[in-house]
Amino acid sequence: MKLITGSLIATALTGWAASLAADAKAGGCDALVGAWEYQQPTPPGNFVIARQGAKYIGVFFLTRGGPSPPRAEPSTDAEKAAAYARSSAGSWEFTCEGSAGKLRTKTKMLYSLNFAEVGTEQLVDIEVQGDQVKWWHLGEDGKRGSLNAARRLR
Repeated sequence: MKLITGSLIATALTGWAASLAADAKAGGCDALVGAWEYQQPTPPGNFVIARQGAKYIGVFFLTRGGPSPPRAEPSTDAEKAAAYARSSAGSWEFTCEGSAGKLRTKTKMLYSLNFAEVGTEQLVDIEVQGDQVKWWHLGEDGKRGSLNAARRLR
């Protein structure tokens, strides 16, 4: 597997999402459909969400800082560990309920570079305001974790 830089993935995701993008005025969970760019305090990256029947699916890529990943496939375990520590990618599916910009999703990780996350499920509180979205993963006690944020790409 060759590593691809964040800008290439962002370009691919944005192009793919152009045909999926929802009207920014869409209500409820459909307001999440489209291409997004992570904002502070979330590490840099992008994600795309599409609706598929009653569920939503998404793919994401983010970097965690440090030098750019190598252009060639890492060949040693140490090179792979260093490359994957700087980035993350995956896909998830979720169900969603709510309205008026206050949403709750039940998310299931379908694929992740961190294989331990595959198959895990989590509740997420989401607030949508126009082209801005904020979300918090909920702990087992129901309390919100760290704030995450993104803006819609046009």
